[in-house]
Amino acid sequence: MMKILLFAGLTFVAATLVVAPVFAEPVEIEKKAQELVEPAQQVDGFFARLIEGRVDTAYDQLLLGTKIADLPKETAMLKAKTREAIRVFGGINSYETVDSKDVGKHLKRLTCLSIGKQFPIRWRFYFYNAGSAWKLIDIRIDDRLMDMFEEPAPAATGSAK
Repeated sequence: MMKILLFAGLTFVAATLVVAPVFAEPVEIEKKAQELVEPAQQVDGFFARLIEGRVDTAYDQLLLGTKIADLPKETAMLKAKTREAIRVFGGINSYETVDSKDVGKHLKRLTCLSIGKQFPIRWRFYFYNAGSAWKLIDIRIDDRLMDMFEEPAPAATGSAK
């Protein structure tokens, strides 16, 4: 269900990642009963927490009530890879939404760039609304920034006869 595409240009092997002990962050999860929180608002809150360095809280709030939250191994890996991205590319100063695409009334994709101290990262958030609330159903993170430009593929080189 959830694919994690982190650092397509870099090779990271999950088995070799050394994750430092995680100290519990205070949980401030806000349950907004019956309130329809738009995807853009959810992403705003997510990045606000990441900018503060609160990775666990950022994901805990974003994933609240989703099927992704029911996958603890994948959620832990996502948090660990996000910490690694911040370590490698520098802390996140801000972010901007660079694309928003709706597919019908129930499916939405937001593409964002986190503006890091050293390098940007592309984030894609996929939301689904079955009628009662917008829920995150997939998140993809990578550094494939060239894919964001609509450039033609390079022509094959070789001699023509």
